Amino acid sequence: DRLVGCASVYEDDSLLLVTAEGYTKRIAVEELRLSGIGELGTQLRFATKTDALAGIATAIPQVGVVVTTSANRMSRLVVDDAPLAGKEDKGDRLFKLNSDEKIVSTIALFDGSAEPE
Repeated sequence: DRLVGCASVYEDDSLLLVTAEGYTKRIAVEELRLSGIGELGTQLRFATKTDALAGIATAIPQVGVVVTTSANRMSRLVVDDAPLAGKEDKGDRLFKLNSDEKIVSTIALFDGSAEPE
C-alpha cells in the first residue's frame, strides 16, 4: 500500500478518483467512512480487480485535473466531465491508454477563477 494523494474537503464536497487503468469516478464525501490510523477505510469498487487508485483531487466544478501516464503523456479533464457515482459504481473510462500504459499521477489545476469555497 502507498499514499496516492491527499485532499481537504467539506461534508458536502465530492472527490475525483482516477485509477491506474484510466477510469474515473466522482464520489460524494458523505459516502466515505472516516477511519483512524491503522484502520481499514472505505472500500471502493473499480472496473477490474487489478486496477488501483492512482490519484485523487477535490472535485471543484470548472477545475481542470491533469493526469500523467507512464509513457509521459499528459491529458486534461474538467472535473464536471466525471458523473457523480456511488462507491459501488465501477467508474467511467475517460482516458484511452495504450496496452502497457498506466496513469501515474494526478494534479488539480486552480487558475483563480474557480477558487475552493
